[in-house]
Amino acid sequence: MASKTQHFIKPPSGAAHFGGENCDVWVWWDDSANAVRVINKGIMDISTAEKMWRWNVALMEGRPEKKVDWIIDVHQMGKANAKIRNVLKQGYSHSKVGITAFIGAPLLMKASIDLATLFKGRDPERPYEFFDNEEDAEKWLAEMKKKRDIGAKK
Repeated sequence: MASKTQHFIKPPSGAAHFGGENCDVWVWWDDSANAVRVINKGIMDISTAEKMWRWNVALMEGRPEKKVDWIIDVHQMGKANAKIRNVLKQGYSHSKVGITAFIGAPLLMKASIDLATLFKGRDPERPYEFFDNEEDAEKWLAEMKKKRDIGAKK
């Protein structure tokens, strides 16, 4: 699992790895944060998207008591083609779609559209955050951990 880029979160040894021609993706369940963690690099190809879809459905079905509290991805994703959009069953007709992370069973797709449209009907109390650099992501993660720790002490 060699990495071209240094990430602020190192995937644990048990992380599921999905590699494609132009991408490197690690996914794992983080018990300490009660969250699914995702690290994406590059442009996701169709076979990687299919594998991640199946793996995530299996993960969430196997842990019905767990909910995804937050997902972190510090990299903007490249172009995704229509085949990937069809696999993900999202139905967006935009030509440029960045695959950033997934929530529950379906993959969440970040496109050149209003993010409020994506989140419509979802629980507004659950934070979905996207970062373009590691420093911002680290700050946000530290804040979330602090809030979680304070809540656990009450």
